[in-house]
Amino acid sequence: MTNEKMDKLIGYRDAKDDAGLRQIKLNDSITAAVDAGAGQQYLHFVKGNWSIIVHASSIMNQSAEKPALKLLNLIEKYGLPKTTGKSTIYITAGKSKGSLNNVFKWQLNDKYYQLDTHSLTTALKMLSSLE
Repeated sequence: MTNEKMDKLIGYRDAKDDAGLRQIKLNDSITAAVDAGAGQQYLHFVKGNWSIIVHASSIMNQSAEKPALKLLNLIEKYGLPKTTGKSTIYITAGKSKGSLNNVFKWQLNDKYYQLDTHSLTTALKMLSSLE
């Protein structure tokens, strides 16, 4: 697969795309941009090669900040797989039965990888076991 095709599949979003959005500090080293409207909230931040988006529904009284902090804690504990290109994580707050609402996409050399999971904890445990 070409790098151009992988880039399109991965859908990396650069932090510079967040210019003008409200910013919130998640921890000492990560500041996230908040884009909200029509009952939806999107929180975006970059950690290394990873562009991370957390989606929440304010209509359902969800907050994107809580799952973002959970993800950062899990990344701290388990790490993320090696990448040779830009990578993305897309998290949807809340759970619905049978949903695969956590999506990880990354490139390693000339290969594209995608993991869709229900549980963030399970996802990070699985990803930490990759060689």
